[in-house]
Amino acid sequence: MTLNTLKIHIGKGISVQRKDVGDLVSSLQDRDSRLWRQLIRLLHTCAYPLLLIIGDLKAKNDVNDRGESEVYAVVDGRETKMPYFAIMGAIISWQEHGGYVEWISRDTLLPRWCQWKYNRLVAKEKAGGWRPTLIARQPIKPLELLSAVETTLLTFPGVGAERAKAIYEFTSQYILSPNITDCVRVVREHKIEGVGKDTKDKIVKYFGWTNGDK
Repeated sequence: MTLNTLKIHIGKGISVQRKDVGDLVSSLQDRDSRLWRQLIRLLHTCAYPLLLIIGDLKAKNDVNDRGESEVYAVVDGRETKMPYFAIMGAIISWQEHGGYVEWISRDTLLPRWCQWKYNRLVAKEKAGGWRPTLIARQPIKPLELLSAVETTLLTFPGVGAERAKAIYEFTSQYILSPNITDCVRVVREHKIEGVGKDTKDKIVKYFGWTNGDK
């Protein structure tokens, strides 16, 4: 049994994007936003866009280069310097934009997952509808591509997709095509809606500046 068992439902609006967890993490770090482009295609072409993640993801408490406490991702037993919550935030963002996520721990479970998913879809179809009915879904909205600067901002403590976008757009009012240094300077020197003092201090400190730096 393979993913071909799901082809029967493609015409009814289901599509699966398979991602090994290591590739998922690499995709989030790409400057060209490869992962988001792949997911956007699903959002625009089907009613049930499913991201299937394969692999093991854990979190490890550590200290960053500045001596600050940080939680890093451990991918399939390999330690990384990718913030764990940046990965989880990206997954949540995908769900908030109308996508679905399922997760299996290893490749060898893929045939069983396919059979299980196929059986569930058939059962739901017999019951009058294959789409989940217990969870209220928001209308699917286009998932915006993040710029390289916004993607970098996502790695800062306390900065999610909405704050990254707010900081970048606010900075763009003053500087054409701002870089990460421009954004941090503007965060330090201006009041940005949605970015409180605690978050501002964390961003500046994470970047390696103090509020007195010029």
